[in-house]
Amino acid sequence: MMLSWKMAACLAAGNTVVIKPAQVSPLTALKFAELSVRAGIPPGVINVLPGTGSVCGQAIADHKDVRKLGFTGSTEIGQVIMKSCAVSNLKKVSLELGGKSPFIIFADCDLDKAVRMGMSSVFFNKGENCIAAGRLFVEEAIHDEFVKRVVEECKKMVIGDPLNRGTAHGPQNHKAHLDKLLEYIDVGLKEGATLVYGGARVDRPGYFLHPTVFTNVEDHMFLAKEESFGPIMVISKFANG
Repeated sequence: MMLSWKMAACLAAGNTVVIKPAQVSPLTALKFAELSVRAGIPPGVINVLPGTGSVCGQAIADHKDVRKLGFTGSTEIGQVIMKSCAVSNLKKVSLELGGKSPFIIFADCDLDKAVRMGMSSVFFNKGENCIAAGRLFVEEAIHDEFVKRVVEECKKMVIGDPLNRGTAHGPQNHKAHLDKLLEYIDVGLKEGATLVYGGARVDRPGYFLHPTVFTNVEDHMFLAKEESFGPIMVISKFANG
């Protein structure tokens, strides 16, 4: 998805493109490169450069022939990239960094739709989604019913092989990320948020985390401020519109 968003406009404007996929998920970009060759796109127009950010990503940021760089990732790495782009050749740069997008649900909503949209906004692609809903604010009058329905839907989610079309929830991308999510959940519990569903690894081989739902999350809490990049729904209640 990111590859398509970033590459299509560049190619349409007549540019050649280098894309460095995330080092833990390079296969779709490499498949795209293969398909572009089969489609007849000339050599050198689309270039896929797998590798680490510190080596491959840094080389792109430092290269004087690159005129524009787009980056999606952490705020910390975004700072490094912006500095490198300025020092090298003052290349244009666009950064999409850590997010904590709010999703606000009022009492007069279509509740079935709100549950569906809330679920998809948080749990799409196991929460490994840069535009995931990081915070759900639910009006008090419908809060308990909303939470109840969300938990019911979580129980129905089919957990398994992401290449199986019947699967709703696959594994996290790699162990370091799974460990980070378990730590995120632990901090939430210690700060006093209420865990109403999930919160643990699935008892099976692989980096599977149960879809997780927290309520009674307050603005000062870690859960309310930090992006999880995982299947963790963070719900806060508000009194009225």
